[in-house]
Amino acid sequence: MKSMGCGFGKIIFFGEHFVVHGSFAIACPLSQKTCVEIQKSDFLKIISDKDVPCDVLDLQKQLIEKLLSLLRISDNKFSISIISELISSAGMGYSASLCVATARALSDYFKLNLCDEKINELAFEGEKIFHGNPSGVDNTVSTFGKSILFKKDDFVVIQNLKIKKSLNIVVVFSGETGNTKTAVEKVNKFKELNDKSWSDLFVEECEIVTQAKMVFELGDLEKIGLLMNCNHELLQKIGVSTQKLDILVNIALQNRALGAKITGSGLGGCIIVLAKNSEQQNNICLEFKKLGYCSFTTNIEKTL
Repeated sequence: MKSMGCGFGKIIFFGEHFVVHGSFAIACPLSQKTCVEIQKSDFLKIISDKDVPCDVLDLQKQLIEKLLSLLRISDNKFSISIISELISSAGMGYSASLCVATARALSDYFKLNLCDEKINELAFEGEKIFHGNPSGVDNTVSTFGKSILFKKDDFVVIQNLKIKKSLNIVVVFSGETGNTKTAVEKVNKFKELNDKSWSDLFVEECEIVTQAKMVFELGDLEKIGLLMNCNHELLQKIGVSTQKLDILVNIALQNRALGAKITGSGLGGCIIVLAKNSEQQNNICLEFKKLGYCSFTTNIEKTL
């Protein structure tokens, strides 16, 4: 008898890194997921559909042990199979989707009937294993599968995002994996050494996210694209872009995309591209594939 749990992937549209320091962020779910299957075994065994380094395998084991401890469960005689449509360390929320999927699978396997709010709490604790001081945005989107406006300050603020027009998105993997802890530390160092510049950039980011919320509600796709480009420039300034990521953004804009930017922590990983329509979306995706990049399409559904 198998038990299963799934978690959504995610993209950050606006606010990555700045959200850790009190800004709002806008995040949306991907249709791509991570799923976990659990079945009884003589000992704890982890089976992944991907070749993962030993350090990642160790983190996966730590995740299971931490969730069992939080749930006060001593029985660990089961095998856990991980099946994911996401690329790890690429800004797609792989670790959060794994945390959510594992929590849901454990809830199913041990007949705990945990609510989504509890799953989200557990996933947030799991994310600490992978990222040290996560904002909480990834696990929230992965759990609830909704586009959100998110802020973490003295307490967490989550609002469902109102979207008037669906968005045609292309996700492009740079081929370089990123490390969230390293990126967060780099941004913290930038803030420490450039207090005035950071303050100015933080104000700019807050304005971008505020405007983005409004234009999502208005359905102004061209304005969303312009704000994406502005947000990418801020991420360049705080040092989390790379030459490869900038090249990908330029390729997207040369193919007449409305906007393009890093998604996630940067220093590798993916960019997201906003297309005018489904035809352009498919053409841009094909163009990146011709150039040898892993890319796929996804749609952010309207909510109004």
